[in-house]
Amino acid sequence: MITLTQIPAKTSTKTLTKKISAAFMLLMLVAAAATAQIKPGAKLPGFSLPDVNGGTRALSSITGKKGIVIVFTSTVCPVTNAYNSRLIKLAAYAKQNGIEFMAINSNSTEDVAEIVAHSKSKGLNFSVLKDSDGKVAASFGASVTPEVYFADGDFTLLYQGRIDDNQREDKVSRKDLEVAMQEHLGGKAVSVKSEAARGVPIKRM
Repeated sequence: MITLTQIPAKTSTKTLTKKISAAFMLLMLVAAAATAQIKPGAKLPGFSLPDVNGGTRALSSITGKKGIVIVFTSTVCPVTNAYNSRLIKLAAYAKQNGIEFMAINSNSTEDVAEIVAHSKSKGLNFSVLKDSDGKVAASFGASVTPEVYFADGDFTLLYQGRIDDNQREDKVSRKDLEVAMQEHLGGKAVSVKSEAARGVPIKRM
């Protein structure tokens, strides 16, 4: 004979709600940790990635420079492609002034052959590195393309975010990345250290 004490007590709605809320919060914290944005003043995360044109580039191997610009890009993102001509100009300006300039492609849907073909067809004048598993993008906190990170020669982040304030070049009123480089080269503190990047989400594995 089964007694009342042998019947499992039903989980109360209140208890169940608490458990669901706790699980949801844990998932949110894990997701936030995976995409935590590095802040101006912090050091860039180290990396070593293959250059799509051959060889490997490591952050630690970049020495004797006045700074470094890293742009997370894509071959198919319409926002990134709207900036191709501006990226070419910015890369030329950076190189003329002793600043390293490179791009990182972290989209799992874009292979090396596609990136090489895109670079050649657009006449890109900077290296593109392939972050196949998206771990470098995650370590930076990069979430969209294009998104830029400008650091000094010691890899201390000076500016993070958008390239400028308008996808249409003829409508731009503030050139955030260019201004940040000019201020740094002029011995001034970067006045605007971060502006939200707007673009297409990076497709990680």
